Amino acid sequence: MGHSGELQTYWDRTHPFEGWSCAARAQDETVASQLVGGVWDLDVQARAGRTGSRLGRRAQVATTVTADKAAWVADVSPGPAPVVRWFLRDDGQDGSADERLRSVVAAGSEGAVVRTVGIVFGAGVMLGVYGGTNFYVATRLFQWSDIFLPTNGVVFAVVYVGLAVSLLVGYAPLPVRARKVASWIGGHWTGLFVYLLMFFFVADLVLAVGRVVKVEPTTGVRFGEGLVVVLLAAGVVGYGLYNARRIVHVSYDVRLPGVSGMTIVVVSDLHLGSVGSGRNFAKVVAEVNAVDADLVCLVGDIFNDDYQLVPGSAQQTLESIRCAHVYACLGNHDSARHGFDEMVSLLERSGVRVLKDEYEAVGGITLVGRLDCSPISTTGDLKRTDTAQLMATIGTRPVVVMDHNPGTIDEYGAETDLILAGHTHRGQMFPANLITRAIYAVDYGYYRKDGSSPQVIVTSGAGTWGIPLRIASNSEVVCVVLT
Repeated sequence: MGHSGELQTYWDRTHPFEGWSCAARAQDETVASQLVGGVWDLDVQARAGRTGSRLGRRAQVATTVTADKAAWVADVSPGPAPVVRWFLRDDGQDGSADERLRSVVAAGSEGAVVRTVGIVFGAGVMLGVYGGTNFYVATRLFQWSDIFLPTNGVVFAVVYVGLAVSLLVGYAPLPVRARKVASWIGGHWTGLFVYLLMFFFVADLVLAVGRVVKVEPTTGVRFGEGLVVVLLAAGVVGYGLYNARRIVHVSYDVRLPGVSGMTIVVVSDLHLGSVGSGRNFAKVVAEVNAVDADLVCLVGDIFNDDYQLVPGSAQQTLESIRCAHVYACLGNHDSARHGFDEMVSLLERSGVRVLKDEYEAVGGITLVGRLDCSPISTTGDLKRTDTAQLMATIGTRPVVVMDHNPGTIDEYGAETDLILAGHTHRGQMFPANLITRAIYAVDYGYYRKDGSSPQVIVTSGAGTWGIPLRIASNSEVVCVVLT
């Protein structure tokens, strides 16, 4: 047996069926996925017993990886810790299969090194930018405060650094109470920091232009600049805190064939476990109950990565939704290294039907719930099914799909009538709304590419992530009336 990076290789002539002679066993899902692409997705499904017999599945997952038609195929041993073996087809050339396998494994190991270097480099750049911008804001604040309140530099630095790292501390492996406190401090401070940075930069730019054109105040420049910036930033943050907890109603009339008068309430991005999410959730459900809904759809990011931080009142609040049909799909934050099963169990105990690449008939429509395309953490053995394959199994129209991320809407065609999505928060805070508008075909509202494409509604969500502010974006409950 040879070793190559995170992948173990072995040359096993006791192959599972004729024509396959060389094998590699992946101990790391990432390496296996990069070596065989989409094959890994089917393999994970097979481990959960959802794709039929292994022998029948081999023909499905054989995937060409080289120009001479050599291919990988997966064999999964049953049990609580199954061994995954990837077999390379032997094309009859003596030793060639062995060499090809070794070359592919080597390439995969080199790719893993490159990816690791890329991640480290990217993290270094981000930390450098964050550190540099914080140094800039800290310097400006110290210069301003020292004018009217002489401040000890060491004390100021210690306090500022504590504030700057508090949001990160909220993700550290600390007691739950300590993490909640750190998240609360960090969320509010980060919001203030963003606007201090923006306003200080604009003020310095204005002063720089003034110096060039020789129009500049001669006295009190630093004090005046700091006072204006601090007041503006505090005012914007105050408004953002208020606006984030103000729930607005948005309505859409959507024409679907064969359906009339059905009302769907759409809620997304509650982020239970984030700052202030418990009180906000109760307000959201009160607004949902104000609508006489036939169907309530929770379109992902119900949780905020960590089950331990979910408010204790979450189940009671979910149970208080006054609707006979409450369904949910999972978003990228509805995942957790520890606690994913508990998240799903909480929803199901509360009367919420979670559709995990599944569909059901509800009130004259076929409702589909998708797994998220890019979960942040683990979702157990669940992997997103190929969209075309899933939609091909649905025979009853009209079809309404809950898919958290609107970046996937191009995966759907004429077989889909309506897509309900969230995820973007509509940027949540200016200027992030300009970014989401630029990178998504639709980051908010109603959209239809053309007459043969599905209709799409993207909600800005009802909660907040990280920073408990909404500026240039609202927390909303969406009412979709099918006509």
